[in-house]
Order: sequence, then C-alpha cells, then structure tokens
Amino acid sequence: MAKNLLNEIGIDANNSEFLNISSLDAAFGLQSKTIDAMFYVASPNSKLIKKLLSNSDISLLHFSDAQTYRQYFLNKNQDFQILTLEASGFNLQERIPSTQHLLLSVKTFVATIDAPKDVTRLLMKAIEQTHNSAGIFKKENTFPNASMLEFDQDDASSDYFKEKIHFYEEKFDFWTAQSMNKLHNFVMLYLLPILMLFAFFVEAIVPTINWCSSRKIIMWYAKINELDTGIEHLGLEEARAKKDILEYMLHEVRNKDDIPTSHMAEFYTLQNQIANIPNDIQKRIDFLLGRGVI
Repeated sequence: MAKNLLNEIGIDANNSEFLNISSLDAAFGLQSKTIDAMFYVASPNSKLIKKLLSNSDISLLHFSDAQTYRQYFLNKNQDFQILTLEASGFNLQERIPSTQHLLLSVKTFVATIDAPKDVTRLLMKAIEQTHNSAGIFKKENTFPNASMLEFDQDDASSDYFKEKIHFYEEKFDFWTAQSMNKLHNFVMLYLLPILMLFAFFVEAIVPTINWCSSRKIIMWYAKINELDTGIEHLGLEEARAKKDILEYMLHEVRNKDDIPTSHMAEFYTLQNQIANIPNDIQKRIDFLLGRGVI
C-alpha cells in the first residue's frame, strides 16, 4: 500500500531507492539521515514509535489531503481509513506530537485457511481479548469486527459474532464446551427430528394401522354374518357354494400376518366363528341329501 501511494504521486523505483530492511535499521537510518522516510507497521503503543516521535529531527507525516487520497484510492477499490492523532496525544508534558496530524490507515484482516471451527472460534476470542480495549485510534470493543471484508466470512466467525459466549462456555472449559455444543447441535439437527418423526409415527401412523386392521376384521365379521344367515333355508347347491366360500375365507384369514397384537383376541374369535359355520352348513347338506335332494 505504501508503494501504491508513492507511485501515484510520482515516487517510484526510477527516481528513488526502496529498501526492505528491519524496523530497527530503518529507525537508525532516519536518525542518521541515511534514509528519507520509513513505513512501519506497528501498534501506536510500540516503543519504537514513541522513541521516533520523541526525536525532534524526525516528524510524523501529516496527510493534509487525507480525504483526497481516500477518495482517489476508493476508485481503485483500495480503501484507506482517515485517523486523527491529536496534539500531545502521546505525551502531554513534552507535547508529542506538537500539532494535530491526519493519518491514513490501511484496513487489516485476519484470515484462516481450512482451520477447524473450534480453532477459528478460539482465535476470535484471543483477538477480542487482545484488542477490545480502547486505544488511541479506536473505541472500546471496536475490534474484532466484520466490516469491509475482502474474503467471505467463515461460518465459525459469523457464529461468534452472533453468540460470543454460548451457554456451555459459561459452565465448562473451552474445549469441553465445544464438544457439548457439537452434541447439542447434533441433537437439534438430527436426533430431535428423528424423535419427532417417531412420535408422529406412534401418534398417527400406529393408530391408523390399528384402525385399518380393525376395519378388516369388521368387514370379515359382516361377511360371515351374511353367510351365516338363513342356513336352514338353503338349497343343496347354495349350501355347498357357501361352504366353499367359508373354507376359502378361513384359509385367507389364517394366512394373515399383519394383524396388530391389540386385535389378536378379536382375530382368533373371528377364526373360530368362521370354522364353526361350515359345520352348520354341512348339517344342512346332510339333511338335504338324507331327504334325497339332488
């Protein structure tokens, strides 16, 4: 970003020499006047920053046209934030710095690649613990935040901003809490729906099955009652036909294996009743044959 800024105002490798040296060497170069400027990434509370500012021969760059720079680079999809360093912001007695300064700040971000969600959450907690206090250029609880992201936000990061301390973290250590939370999510996402489906089966499907089975038995009873009516008035062929129907029905009923246990008593009573009716019909047949009815 420093090179971009310098290049845009005409300072480049054609007219200047860029050095990639350590911060200590750069500070020494400034003090000995072997370099003209240094760009240094550090906290405002860095000891080196305070030491450089206390040197009257070294001055902090004041971006008087900070808003112009910001608007210009926004058109290039690059963003600077404008910060204000008040006079004497570092040292009241020595008035460091002696005047107010406008500064340009580059946004920073933390990115993880294929990190486990638990590690990402732990990293978010560490960032907040380190950076949540107020500073020279930020209010309390300013960091971490999810503004102006350059990459898609990780799900674990999104979850952290929604719930920085979940229930289990209040009761257990971090790693135990994550295991408990995974178990909780598993129960809510998978086990609970299965239990609800099972409950629906018990409350709705099972009674439906029982009703269907009961209805079958009722229909069989209606059929045998029809066949059992008026046996004493049957002709020989009618009697034989009804007996065949009853024997087939008995065979069909005895081969049923889908009757619930709750209807077994009625089912066996039905079988006994079907088995008894052919005896009555056979007596009618024997009576008719004894009279010589063909």
